[in-house]
Amino acid sequence: MWKKVVQYCFLAAALYLGACANRVQLQGGEKDTDPPQIDSTATTPNLQTNFKKQRIETTFDEWVEVKDIFNQVIVSPPLEFEPEITVKGKTVRFDFAEEEVLKENATYTINFGDAIRDFTEGNIRPYNYVFSTGEFIDSLQVKGKAVDAFTGAPVEGALLMLYDNLADSVVRTEAPFYFVKTDKQGKFQINNVKGGTFKVFALVDNDGDKRYSQAEEKIGFLDDNFVLNDSTSKPISISLSVGIADLKMKKHDAKKYGIVKLIFNQKVDVLDIDYDDIGQTTYIEYDQDTVKFWYNVEAEKEWNLYLKKDDLIDDTIQVAAFAKDERLANKKLRLSSKSAQKINSLKPNDPIELFFNHPLSTIDESQIKVYEDTLNTLVVPQISIDEEKQNKLLLNFSWKEDISYRLEIMPEALTDFYGLANDTIIQTHNVLNSKLLSSINLIVKNVQPNTNYVLQLLSNTNSLIDQLSFQADSIYQYQFNDLSTSEFNLQIIEDTNGNKKWDPANYDKKTQAEKLYSRSLEKLRANWEQEIEFSLK
Repeated sequence: MWKKVVQYCFLAAALYLGACANRVQLQGGEKDTDPPQIDSTATTPNLQTNFKKQRIETTFDEWVEVKDIFNQVIVSPPLEFEPEITVKGKTVRFDFAEEEVLKENATYTINFGDAIRDFTEGNIRPYNYVFSTGEFIDSLQVKGKAVDAFTGAPVEGALLMLYDNLADSVVRTEAPFYFVKTDKQGKFQINNVKGGTFKVFALVDNDGDKRYSQAEEKIGFLDDNFVLNDSTSKPISISLSVGIADLKMKKHDAKKYGIVKLIFNQKVDVLDIDYDDIGQTTYIEYDQDTVKFWYNVEAEKEWNLYLKKDDLIDDTIQVAAFAKDERLANKKLRLSSKSAQKINSLKPNDPIELFFNHPLSTIDESQIKVYEDTLNTLVVPQISIDEEKQNKLLLNFSWKEDISYRLEIMPEALTDFYGLANDTIIQTHNVLNSKLLSSINLIVKNVQPNTNYVLQLLSNTNSLIDQLSFQADSIYQYQFNDLSTSEFNLQIIEDTNGNKKWDPANYDKKTQAEKLYSRSLEKLRANWEQEIEFSLK
């Protein structure tokens, strides 16, 4: 009898548990959009003074999880050792490292960012835990905005850092006393700050060490120390740029006779180069971050190329002994692909530009002919090698609109750096009608007297079209002519050092990034003069 009762009980229990195992989705009801709420009765009290190191527990009214702790949770002033953040059910636990020593009389803020969210819907609960190791909670505030010095766009995720140590070296040697990350709009706000004088520094922290430790990191700083007191209310505005790094060679290529390619970490305008003289003729070409050292030599001897810095040898490059005739066998002077870019869009006042694979040396003008239109009328352009780019041949002439010109370059009309000559080159260049072109009449206002400016006209892909320098008392006017029907950008650089280019910030020299004003223009229409007023405010 009891055996049967026990069997029936087990059967009933099995049926009940089986029913429980077959879960069905709950239907109806609105989606939960409320973030989890704090249960203050089970939470470590916030805003404590005379705080002693302890576990901090924050309990919510529902199950929660924490995500992306490394990027979301910020403790300011920063801790020396990583804390441990865990979740148990509805409670988030924050444990200091055993070896952590908290600063005396300091107000700490633990900003959890978007890390805490409910377990089911992922609703985010922003939360700050604040405590002081002293008698009171600091209550001052620092806020502002960080932008990119070149583009003017907000910088998201940059660290805005305050140091109570005012030494210049502190940004490289110490973590800040206070810091916060900028949001998507580049805005920042640090709460619970003590009064005092601070060094203000902004950093895109590539390696996460809260120090300016890499030349490639974007930086920004205030010229003067920042004084914070009860009457301080003006927001901080700070611009960031990649600081000026020391010029360093990344790699080189000396595997081919006649050229050594040097690749650097930045654009190079001039380089101090020396070499063992074995009778070479040389030419140096600068192309953005690449320097091409062309050489021609008869001797089959190994030699060295020396890069110098401050009159001292900084790098030595070994160049192998090459048999010149063997290396140049079957080589030709030929056009590069760049020469075809403007073949059907020659403007009336522009030269024909031909780009070659090697620097040019001599021209036999008698072997270069230009014929006008189908009548084959011979015209005589001015022919020259470009002074800045010796691989470029220029043919200047007052070309007629809507006319085509046939260019014939006979064999051996051109000789290159190595003594190689060209094969026959035949091209037809079509000259545009000026009615298809446009112009921009630019009026620049609010120009500062005795200030150098660089004006740049850029394509919509930011390729340089034209550039000039100017000074003016208050207004400057300039006209760009013979422009294609395209979209352009204007840039004006406040060229404080007069080097005709934009310079970023230099922390060691305490120079800010040069001011840059930019504007996108509407697409030009054919036979149209667009008038643009550009204010430097």
